[in-house]
Amino acid sequence: MKKLFLIFTLFSVTAIHGQTPVKKVLMEEFTTVLCGVCPPATYQINQYHANNPNAILITLHEGFGRDSMSNPTSLSIYNAFKPSWGSFAPAIMIERTVYPALDTLIPYLSTFTSGYDTLVDNALLEPPLVGIQISSLYFPGSGGLLSTVTATFVDPLPAADYRVNLFLVEDSVTGFGYPGYAQKCYDANFVAQHYPGYPYAN
Repeated sequence: MKKLFLIFTLFSVTAIHGQTPVKKVLMEEFTTVLCGVCPPATYQINQYHANNPNAILITLHEGFGRDSMSNPTSLSIYNAFKPSWGSFAPAIMIERTVYPALDTLIPYLSTFTSGYDTLVDNALLEPPLVGIQISSLYFPGSGGLLSTVTATFVDPLPAADYRVNLFLVEDSVTGFGYPGYAQKCYDANFVAQHYPGYPYAN
């Protein structure tokens, strides 16, 4: 099994007044192949993301059982934010913000809750406070990655414990079998419309 080592040894913080970075918003989706009601929600989120590139989308395979694309990091995030009443998927977090009208403690939304796209739109309109730049060098021989992360503060911020998290994500992961990779979907009409010929729709 090929291993990819993530190494980031350089981190700098600068304050440059008057320069406005591009505002980006983090969306974290919760879904698994066991979640038969998830595919339509995932399709909707992907459509929104395709039309809004500054909305950064990360999919975490947690929330309704686990599958072969789950990992310890995604489990840690899920355990930190899951509601006390149990599993939740499909769901989405927007900037890990709590919306009191929906939940007083947990920063999540059901993706069947209308208006999550409006919340992201509104977040994208907020002025950015920090610009993040990432530059990386990949070393094919060792599978190593050296990343430099630079945080540029537009204006002075109140004293606090500010941190930077760097995610290394995989895209277009493929595999075989259930419950490893074969997505369950209860909506056969949805499958026929968007994924014709897909074998697992029950």
